[in-house]
Amino acid sequence: MAVSKELRGRKVDISEPPPAVQRQASRQPATRSATETFLIGYPSSSISGSQLPTNRQAFQYFLHLQSLPENTGNPKHQDLANETVEAIIPFWQMARIKTMTKYNAAQHFMTLHKKHRNLARNKGRTGDPGGKRSAFVLELDSLFDIGASYAIQEIERNRLLSREKKDKDIRFYQDQKTERKAHMSGHDKIFESRSQQQAARGTRYEFVTKFLQFFSCHTAKDCC
Repeated sequence: MAVSKELRGRKVDISEPPPAVQRQASRQPATRSATETFLIGYPSSSISGSQLPTNRQAFQYFLHLQSLPENTGNPKHQDLANETVEAIIPFWQMARIKTMTKYNAAQHFMTLHKKHRNLARNKGRTGDPGGKRSAFVLELDSLFDIGASYAIQEIERNRLLSREKKDKDIRFYQDQKTERKAHMSGHDKIFESRSQQQAARGTRYEFVTKFLQFFSCHTAKDCC
């Protein structure tokens, strides 16, 4: 769902990739044509949407990083996993859900990468012994869950959120881990942004008022 919001004086579409993702997408694309990867699909130069990213989105972005000229021929999977995680974390921050450490999140992706590598070794095999491929495809389209083990408790402890917002954040997280029908609307972000702007204007007004009082005091003839 595309919902505009105000952020530091400019309007941003919530379906627009966060700044970290935009910076990655603006890098020089690979010179070779993109090829489809077994079970994953094609590389993607951006991560977008109004939901928390899936395992497939994480993997497709990882493949994009891997295909960049500076990474071809000498892939450093751990470094690329770190970059992938850095591009995904802003979505979790937007949803106000605490994530695990970047290191643990990257290790979580590397576990997924290892599963795919093991399956790809037998991609020429007909059939699906044990249903491993089918299970992996289902996993790909589920949440890339990098939430901290105490994420829900962290929401409950947040004194800046109303009971209604806490419940909404918890329900959203639970939905993303299961049916994935909910979307971030952006309404809370609009409210918070406007509140911050109003506070900033109030601070600027107070500063200007004090400056004018100081200036008039030192220029008036009857000033002590």
